[in-house]
Amino acid sequence: VSNNLKKTINILILTILFFSVSNCKKKENVEKKNDYNKNATEFITQVFSDSFFECSYIILPNPDINLLELIENEMPAIKYRKRLSEILKIENKNTLDSLIGLSKNFVFDNLMFRKKTELIEYPKFDSIRKVLDSVVQFGTEKEIDAVFNKCPNNFYFVSKPIFDKNYQIAVIDIQRGLTHLRDHPGIYRLNDGIWEQE
Repeated sequence: VSNNLKKTINILILTILFFSVSNCKKKENVEKKNDYNKNATEFITQVFSDSFFECSYIILPNPDINLLELIENEMPAIKYRKRLSEILKIENKNTLDSLIGLSKNFVFDNLMFRKKTELIEYPKFDSIRKVLDSVVQFGTEKEIDAVFNKCPNNFYFVSKPIFDKNYQIAVIDIQRGLTHLRDHPGIYRLNDGIWEQE
């Protein structure tokens, strides 16, 4: 067999190997995304089944910002990357980035929440808040009571959850929408199929 034929065969073999490995990685990434979406849906559905969220508006997260970016933007002094690595028991930066990346395309759906819960985008929340501010500032006591009795638990900002590798620990940010106070993100552990907050 001539040298040119050997080179051609070697190039062909390497090309086939490259595409095989590339296809395997794509398939693995799709499986990881599917696992994330399944577990995130079950987690959100269970957490928001609590009667505490019976009548609420859920403000959907900005699709371009993940939980870590959100925390680091709002509370830069906390150094939340380190804290998140500790919670999820991760030592490798790339592993954490990979777990965070899984949440990127997750989409909230009305079926994940209680019937009286409404999902809204931030601009709608902002316009509702302006109306509420006006009622509180200029309305009668009766008008104010009517607004807040309609949906006493009102507004929540919610992040996409981040899980550990085995889907036994979840971190999610749930913040009240009409307050300047901020809590730390919630940490949940899966015990016998039930997500329990620490």
